[in-house]
Amino acid sequence: MPGVFGHCGDKTTEREKETLDKLHRQKIAMSNMIFVIDKDGYIGESTKKEIEFAKYLGIPISFASEFAEDDSKKEEALSNQPSSQDGKPLVYLGGDIMTFGANLAREYEYNKFLEYKLPVNVYSPVQNKSINDKSNMTEEENNCLAEKITAADIERLWNSDVVVMCPEQSAIGSVCETGCLFGWKYLTDRLLEQIKKDEANGKSILSIYDNLLNEIKRINQKENYFHYFDIRTNHLNEKDWRRSFSINQLLYGMILYAAKNGDFESFDEILKHLKEIYGAEGNE
Repeated sequence: MPGVFGHCGDKTTEREKETLDKLHRQKIAMSNMIFVIDKDGYIGESTKKEIEFAKYLGIPISFASEFAEDDSKKEEALSNQPSSQDGKPLVYLGGDIMTFGANLAREYEYNKFLEYKLPVNVYSPVQNKSINDKSNMTEEENNCLAEKITAADIERLWNSDVVVMCPEQSAIGSVCETGCLFGWKYLTDRLLEQIKKDEANGKSILSIYDNLLNEIKRINQKENYFHYFDIRTNHLNEKDWRRSFSINQLLYGMILYAAKNGDFESFDEILKHLKEIYGAEGNE
């Protein structure tokens, strides 16, 4: 079971189940395709929910039973994965889309690209109505919006060749995306610097690879904890303008992805986790 390291017969707590559900949704949101092992046609309740979540995100789904007698379907399934659209450079247009005026600005930028007839493929989040049009969205779909936005926009940001960003200070999502661009460049600069240093010191290819892998693992395994002190947060089913508080959903999706335990925690919970891991001074 992903995310759990236990022994046969161990019981999974409700907290662990919630963490696993969030972990699975995050991994589904990161995927280009979902392959379901439905041996003898059986699909469990948890898997059914994950399939519905993948369908909502628009991720292609294939089943093992489909390939039992026809291997040709494998190529068809693989062809459903996103492509680079005829090899043209991919341009990502980023910026605030939370207000009517901001949407007009993004539409202007998008139309200007079309007007210049550049040989590129342009993506602007404002064009993605499956995320931004909430008129026909159900409550359940809206509750998965953070994962959907993160999967759609960050994946395109990652795969883009050119980014044109308007990072207004009030546009939290755009600031998050700008943070991604800085983090990716900073990370790759550091890794390239390490390779250059190792080469200058005459280290072997294998040694360079090991050092690089160790640094990547160190960064990947960094423990991130997030908490929020806003007193308006609650678990009430608030409606429309009655909502007390809501966090930017791209920011929240990034927190769900990066958090050690899969979500916000209270400050006291974080301290408790750290004490369990590192202990306290004077306690041997």
